[in-house]
Amino acid sequence: MQLRQEVAKLTERQQACESEVQRCRNEMQRADSGRRAQEQETGLSDQRRGHIEAEYEMYLRKEQLRIDFVNESQEMHRNAMDELQKAIAEVDQVRQRTLLEKETIEQEIERCNEAINKFQVHTEHFEGV
Repeated sequence: MQLRQEVAKLTERQQACESEVQRCRNEMQRADSGRRAQEQETGLSDQRRGHIEAEYEMYLRKEQLRIDFVNESQEMHRNAMDELQKAIAEVDQVRQRTLLEKETIEQEIERCNEAINKFQVHTEHFEGV
C-alpha cells in the first residue's frame, strides 16, 4: 500500500514537473521570439544582445535542470513500479504455495477420515459378532 502511495506521489510530482517544463519552454520561445524581433527592429547594441543571450542561456540551463529532474523522477517511478510488481509476484507465489499446502492438508484429513471410518466399520463388525 505504501509503494502505491509513493508511486501516486511520484506520478503527481512528475506531472507537475512536466507542466513546469512546458511552461518554461513556452517562456523560452517567447523570450527567443522577443529577442529576434528586437534585434530586427532596433538593432540592439552588443551589450543588450549579450544580456539577452545570457538570459536565454539561463533559461536553457533552467530547462535542462527541469528535464533532468523529470527524468530522475521517471526513473524513480519506474523503480517503484518494478518493486511493486516484484512484491505482487511474491504475494502470488506465497498464495500458490499456501493453496498447495491447504490441498495437501485437506487430502491428509480425507485419508484420516477414511481410516477412521474403516476403523469404526471394523469395530462395529467385531462388536456385532
